[in-house]
Amino acid sequence: LIVVCLQLVSIMGSMPNAPDDQLAHSVQSCQVRINGILPRVEAMLTQSGKEYFLGSKPTMGDYYLMEALDVVNLVFGGGVVDNYPALKAFTERMMSRPKLQEYITGGERPTTLTGSPAEATVLQKIRSLPKL
Repeated sequence: LIVVCLQLVSIMGSMPNAPDDQLAHSVQSCQVRINGILPRVEAMLTQSGKEYFLGSKPTMGDYYLMEALDVVNLVFGGGVVDNYPALKAFTERMMSRPKLQEYITGGERPTTLTGSPAEATVLQKIRSLPKL
């Protein structure tokens, strides 16, 4: 999932003037990969029977996954884990952690992914594409 996030960020930074069909093809290939990954991650979390992937406390892996899910939600406009109850609950647990809340609301969190002035336009185009 982290690799797909990097690919999405790369698309956003390198394709601000790409033809719509080329952007759509690149983004939709990411969507297909995400749609293949999320059910497996959901199953892993469900099978663990724990709040986090390795127990009752989050590990760095949980934070990395949360960051990846956050990026995917940002790019696609949210709702990425809505059909995955364990991942949705995991996301809510992670986002409610005090230090993470402080980071999100305290102004330290970057507000863009690429720093490109075209990012908002590219995000708007991505979010207008049909969901796969």
